Amino acid sequence: VGVLDVSAALPADQPTEIIAASDSEDQGMAWSPNGRWIAFHSHREMSDDVWLRPAEGGVPDRRITMLGRGAEVGWPRWAPDGKTLLLDGTKDGRSVMFTLGLDQDTGEVTSELSEIGAEGFEITHGEWLPDGKRLTAIAKEGPGRHAVLLLPAAGGTARVLPRFASEHDFPGLSVGPDGASFTFVAPAADGFYQLFSRPLAAGPVAQLTFDPVNKSQPAWSPDGRRLAFTAWRYDAQIWRLAP
Repeated sequence: VGVLDVSAALPADQPTEIIAASDSEDQGMAWSPNGRWIAFHSHREMSDDVWLRPAEGGVPDRRITMLGRGAEVGWPRWAPDGKTLLLDGTKDGRSVMFTLGLDQDTGEVTSELSEIGAEGFEITHGEWLPDGKRLTAIAKEGPGRHAVLLLPAAGGTARVLPRFASEHDFPGLSVGPDGASFTFVAPAADGFYQLFSRPLAAGPVAQLTFDPVNKSQPAWSPDGRRLAFTAWRYDAQIWRLAP
């Protein structure tokens, strides 16, 4: 897990800075708003949880959730005020979102996990809106059926934004820095998973990418001028070894 300086020459052969190096599945880094802490997903200690480390290092990483092995914990996200962490995970066989009280000044947990659910949906990833009171979430309604939801951070009735068909169960979601629109991943007419955007209030869905490669995990830059994402493809190769 590392940092990439996008102002330097690209593509880069290696990260500018390595944050965590281990034999476990470490991913989904999220900096606290004050820049002092990094929360990330890890499979360390035969578990599936969120860990916390100081951005400057110096002390060992610390596990801050105890959901356990097989919890399918997703990528954590800090609230704009730095007091709450949003994450998704499995509970009773369902994929739901949780909030965890977390002080960005001290790194101490201030309240236990609290579930945020949406009836009829399994939530696979959530993002804060800039007001810190509302969330957007990507959710699965059934096999091949997905939706983007808008719901209160304190829990309550979810409002369905777009519904769409997709076999991509963990595509990610991103909200623009101004909170006016969101970006999600869905299959396009060309058969590839592409990036789409829609105003939060209402409006048409616009396709943003068209190149023939699958997309996942969109993320807007803080200034709203660039959009990062993961590109991936399935390439099958068959080899024959001569005797």
